[in-house]
Amino acid sequence: PSVCSRLASSPLGRLATSWSAPAGETIYDCNYGLRLRLSREDALTSGVAQLGQTNPLETELLQKYARKGDTVVQIGAYKDGWLGLVASGLVGDQGRVVCFEPIPEHCEALRANIALNARTNIVAEQMAVSDRDGEAEFDIDGMGSSLVGKASDSAPAVKVKTVALDNYLASRNIPKAEFLIIDAEGAEPLVLRGASRLLRAG
Repeated sequence: PSVCSRLASSPLGRLATSWSAPAGETIYDCNYGLRLRLSREDALTSGVAQLGQTNPLETELLQKYARKGDTVVQIGAYKDGWLGLVASGLVGDQGRVVCFEPIPEHCEALRANIALNARTNIVAEQMAVSDRDGEAEFDIDGMGSSLVGKASDSAPAVKVKTVALDNYLASRNIPKAEFLIIDAEGAEPLVLRGASRLLRAG
């Protein structure tokens, strides 16, 4: 490739592009052939603008251990669903990925990014994973949004549907999940209590 194309795909080039992009959302060409539609703020905060991906350690672990046919569950997928998108390419058509994101606007953005990458083995569920099925108040504070506790006094709240992972998997006839990716901002104990059957089954 030319020097210009190499520079454009470098971390410096991505950062320069993100800073010079107009207000609103931009489609970023990312690692592993993926694309993400994000605001400039989200792209910079997550590392997408600079590195072409988020969560490098978790991405490396998925690359190492995920296999064709696996079921991967991502809890707290945010707007990008990066790890879910990476997993979808690894598990193939015989596998499946379930991404949970309870905030309506975030889930809408997540579904748009799934469609942007033409992935058909992912489903995005607008639910908060907890220890029981029902409803709960969910505090909205960007990447720090949480089912438990306020990240700040000014954080607004929205009522969301909650689901225990054991119940969700049983209702969809999903017998097991090889990977659980959990980013629940303090609600991890609730998630694990609601997945006790899954965890006992190994």
